[in-house]
Order: sequence, then C-alpha cells, then structure tokens
Amino acid sequence: FARLKADRSLIERAVEESLRVDSPIHILLRNCLEPTDMFGVQMAPGEKVAFGIASANRDASHHAEPNEFRLDRANWRDHVAFGGGPHVCPGASLARLEARVALETFLDRVDLVAPETGWVRRKAPVFWANGPVDLPVRIG
Repeated sequence: FARLKADRSLIERAVEESLRVDSPIHILLRNCLEPTDMFGVQMAPGEKVAFGIASANRDASHHAEPNEFRLDRANWRDHVAFGGGPHVCPGASLARLEARVALETFLDRVDLVAPETGWVRRKAPVFWANGPVDLPVRIG
C-alpha cells in the first residue's frame, strides 16, 4: 500500500499481480472435441475437461517466486487469470479498468489500511470462482 501511495505508476502492475496471485477464476471447463490422450488420461468427444488456471499462474517454471506478490516482475502481464487465446474473458478489459480506478480512488482517499487482527480468509462458496467471503480492514 505504501509503495503504491508513493509511486502510482505501479498501479497497473499491482492489478496484474493481484490477478496472477489471486485469480478470480480457479478452473475452466472445455469440451473435448476429438479422442485425446493427455498425460496418460483418455478423453472422448463430448467429455468435459477441467483445468486449473490458478495453478498455472503459480507455475515456478514460468514465474520466479510464484507464491510471492512482486511488483518488479518482468513478465507482469503474462498470466491467465482471465483465460487466454480465443477463450479470454470478454470482460477482462473492463475488470482491469474497474480495478485500476478503484485502487486509484482508494489511494486518494485512504492513508493507511490493514486487515482486522485475526482475520482469516474464507473462500466464497462457488466452486469455480475465487474471492473472500469478507475482508474486514481498518482504514485511516
């Protein structure tokens, strides 16, 4: 928070790193179109294939210190938080804009922020999506 207060040029990187570290969607589903064998698993046309994008965003072969929130990544937009290729989320640009504007406004109006003492993250009860049930903070 202090780094962003001091250097607003890091806001876009902070939004992207937040998406990488804590993706809004954890898994995606696709339809298998033809008989396929992947990693020793047989898949038939019409079957659903689930894959984890949250784990892809923490792939150590692609991201140095993948579990760390870092604003100095060289590949800071290189994640799949909104899917990828022809299947990228159509709302990704709007979500990025909303996050950036919300963060800029928050930084303008708040001097200090800290999670409530003892807060424990509880995941929203939607199997495919990610997010906390609540996020109580102290602001000043």
